[in-house]
Amino acid sequence: MTSWYIASVLNERGVVVVAEREVFPVVVEKLHAAAKEEESVFEKLSASLLNNRKEPNKGEAKEEKEASSSAEATEDKKEEKDEFAQWELRSAYTLSIPKIGVYTSVYLPSRRYWDNKEWTLLEEQMQVGLTAGAVAYPHSARPGAKGNLIIAGHSSPPDERAEQSGNGHLFAQLPTLEAGDTISVLAGESFVDYEVTKIAVVSPNDTYILSQQRDDRILKLITCYPIGSTRDRWIVTAVRVSSGSK
Repeated sequence: MTSWYIASVLNERGVVVVAEREVFPVVVEKLHAAAKEEESVFEKLSASLLNNRKEPNKGEAKEEKEASSSAEATEDKKEEKDEFAQWELRSAYTLSIPKIGVYTSVYLPSRRYWDNKEWTLLEEQMQVGLTAGAVAYPHSARPGAKGNLIIAGHSSPPDERAEQSGNGHLFAQLPTLEAGDTISVLAGESFVDYEVTKIAVVSPNDTYILSQQRDDRILKLITCYPIGSTRDRWIVTAVRVSSGSK
């Protein structure tokens, strides 16, 4: 009498298979064949997926990059705004010098450091403003009013931040101005025009250039000279000639 019983084996994919003893060799052979067939199907599927893999959408990648750049720019603007608030700086006027292609914001600091004679802090306050454009001294007269409106700008960047700001060479062409040239300052919706009357080079120690008077309507532009040096100061003095809406 033939002895029958159930034997169990694992196929190549780890599945338990049962078979009667008499047909056990046949079952094993079939399991090997099935495993190879499954492996072949798996390889074909993998190759198909690789071949049909979606190429990156260049338009989407560009949009993501632009969105990232825009977010960074927005964050930079927020940080700049916060810093200007900390240093009590506000955008007050717009300066236009057609002959040398200058059209820039003029920032006005609070009088805190000027009135308290805290010159080191005043210098830091001015330098922050100069990264964004030109800066009027805190005690300046308003555009068109009697007194001196005194505005400073970089002729060459004193540090990396000024270089990266794009305003490190704002007044680099100031030495090319001559008597008779026109300079305009926009305050609100009105332009105030000034005509250059005098050019001077002074030492940084000649602080009289920052003194105030209340008889004439004067504009003074100040920058370091020679270009690339802080040895002296180039001073352009202009007198108000007219005002009006443009």
